[in-house]
Amino acid sequence: MPWKLGYTLSDEISPARVAWPKGKAAVSIVVDYSVPAGVDGIDEAAIAYAQTVWGDTISGDWLIDYLDSYGVKATFAVPLVMANAFPDSIRRAQAHGHEIAAGSFAKEDVSRLAPEEEKRRIDQTFAGLEALTGTRPEGWFMLPRTGDDYPGGAISEATGKLLLESGCGYFGNSMADDIPHYWVTDYDTRRTLLMLPYYYAMDSQFFIFFPGIGKGNGLVQARTLGENWSAELEGVQLLGRQSTFVIQPYLMHFGVSRLQLDRLMQAIVGNRDLWITTSGECAAYWKATYPAEKTLHLEQAAWID
Repeated sequence: MPWKLGYTLSDEISPARVAWPKGKAAVSIVVDYSVPAGVDGIDEAAIAYAQTVWGDTISGDWLIDYLDSYGVKATFAVPLVMANAFPDSIRRAQAHGHEIAAGSFAKEDVSRLAPEEEKRRIDQTFAGLEALTGTRPEGWFMLPRTGDDYPGGAISEATGKLLLESGCGYFGNSMADDIPHYWVTDYDTRRTLLMLPYYYAMDSQFFIFFPGIGKGNGLVQARTLGENWSAELEGVQLLGRQSTFVIQPYLMHFGVSRLQLDRLMQAIVGNRDLWITTSGECAAYWKATYPAEKTLHLEQAAWID
């Protein structure tokens, strides 16, 4: 990205013309497998309350069938607490060919935790999901909550290093780019973590019952969400970039939100200009085709003594 020059530790420049395995651009569907929660994250009470409002839709079983009907493979970003609450649904999603990624321990604000506790939760999440599915997740997501004051999810100063120590292959929701890029977690050791694009304007939770039940008027702005999705598809196709569309099972099952999801699916399925891929597939391709050792050059920025 040109704006990085003289500002960060990297002179990484986004490739002018990205070569994708198929089509001119890449798109991914990420299922934010969660329910509303506060800074302490999802607990049994939050799950029970969500069930009283949205019923069985929070389990995601309907969404698995829905994605199957379009032949689309998605990435399910699953907090460990949600996996423990709905283990059969998570196994079913995997059995149907969807990627199971780690969606944090409980979508808690890890900046409030000591590094030792954050590490324990990261390790527990990867191990727990592996025990449930038989496959260790490749990616880690820290998707935001609707009540957050920041759109990119909660991380701490230690998150990047801790994820690398855990063997994490990619971080799934990074702001400020429209293709994968590398996070330099430690300049001295040159360690990097692959980051995949995310932008909250493509995240359904900010348009459906935002800012959440009991927090404001809960206006549904599904038409705006649909316009965002449509414009994003047009843009990534034109420029050959990547976009991630984030949906929550409990929000997308009914009425106008389902209509916008239908329109999105109809727009991407069968479009030869698009490579419809999971986050894990995209990350693997990027690291093989645009590895950090060839595309990322580190040097101290001008403002560093």
